[in-house]
Amino acid sequence: MKRSPNEITQMLLEWSNGHREAHNELMPLVYDELRRLAAHYLRQERPDHTLQPTALVHEALTGLAVFDPQQSRIVELRFFGGLTIEEAAEVLRI
Repeated sequence: MKRSPNEITQMLLEWSNGHREAHNELMPLVYDELRRLAAHYLRQERPDHTLQPTALVHEALTGLAVFDPQQSRIVELRFFGGLTIEEAAEVLRI
């Protein structure tokens, strides 16, 4: 479901105030948007390129790892490992 920028901002504020439900609702939206943007950019590439939207998102995660390794690990555990928030927190001991 598409959300307005105001709704996204509200979810970010709620998440920053400790509301886990906002996080759970926000992250799939962010991932879907990242894949959509990646697909858009890749359509502008030469026809014989080999990158896929998911691979481009993974490249973004690599960049996030340089900027904030813990956040990158959380994204990996939650969205690629399928862990719950609690499980990811336990793995990271946070």
